[in-house]
Amino acid sequence: MQNNLKILLYSYLFYPSVGGIESESRSLAEGLIAQGHDCRVITESPSDKPDGFEYNIYRNPDFKTKRTLVKWADIIVYNGAGLGLQPLPVLYRKPFVWIHQGYQISCIDGLGWVEGEAAPMTPWASIAYHYKKRGFIHAFKGAFKVFTKLFFARYFVTRNVACTDWVLNRLPDLDKKMRIYSPYPIEKFERPSPGIEIKYDFVFVGRLVSEKGVFTLISAFNKLVKEFEPGLSLLIIGDGNWKGKIEQMIVDNSLGNNVTMAGRKTGQELTDLIHACRIAIAPSEWEEPMGGVALELLSAGRNIIVSSNGGMAECVGKGGLTFYNGDVDALAGTMKTLWSDKALQAKQKEEAKKQLEDFQLERRIDEHVKLFEELIKK
Repeated sequence: MQNNLKILLYSYLFYPSVGGIESESRSLAEGLIAQGHDCRVITESPSDKPDGFEYNIYRNPDFKTKRTLVKWADIIVYNGAGLGLQPLPVLYRKPFVWIHQGYQISCIDGLGWVEGEAAPMTPWASIAYHYKKRGFIHAFKGAFKVFTKLFFARYFVTRNVACTDWVLNRLPDLDKKMRIYSPYPIEKFERPSPGIEIKYDFVFVGRLVSEKGVFTLISAFNKLVKEFEPGLSLLIIGDGNWKGKIEQMIVDNSLGNNVTMAGRKTGQELTDLIHACRIAIAPSEWEEPMGGVALELLSAGRNIIVSSNGGMAECVGKGGLTFYNGDVDALAGTMKTLWSDKALQAKQKEEAKKQLEDFQLERRIDEHVKLFEELIKK
């Protein structure tokens, strides 16, 4: 057992930027520090305030600083799509792990989702799709990035780590790949303020963009209101470039008295709003690589429904119900079933407790450290 590992974590996005990659990178860094390892972070995300963390963060460092940090480290860890330190880890023969949080070595857009519709998720099909969509130059530049990343993943990465089995199975054929669930601070929404009571039947938490499936949710909710229970309520928490379209959809379907748009919320206010809701819906139309927010909502004791294709269904397991991505009728039926069945709600919450045991932060950090030690010894 090697103590005091020196780990250089490269995360293109990091705090104060907000998102899944940022949360996972921060959780990994803080978990490693808590176990007594030395972790330093390189990121392209700027900050106008002092960081104040227990580890050093280097924001847009120059080449000399990057080289010094690579030479210092026992192992290099990339979290996400970027290859910002290359070719230094290769030149200095440092083992490096690439944690794949998406599909950036599988398709040009990295999402399998473009302008509100599903897109191919294999390299050549993706190139053909983007060629038809935006022309030769865009497709050529995208192809160069995809094949450069794929080349590094195949021939230089010491180990490719997928954040879920779903992502693992979506990666191209690679000899050096495995799955370790990403560390995620799932306890974030556990502690509401005193006296919070249920006010809303359903809640959505996330970015208001096409791939998150909010249109699917509102369409399904509209069916329930019109055909089943006119007094149902839905809370939408978040912001994004589809906010105006969503607001117009609410007006067009005369749902103004049923749907509340709360905007972006953080901290205790967000936690309290979540605890004022009975059932959470994560209706993503694209294939979410992982289900961090879904796990947080389970941890908050919420019943949950998630789309079946992607990492969310894998993460929530028997602790949640699923429906096929984008299927309005299926979602409406699942929402009706769960809302109506108190015994099912209780059973789901018991299953969620078991599921969450497998996603405790320390357990996930231990898995990463075990891999790092194994690779350093080689």
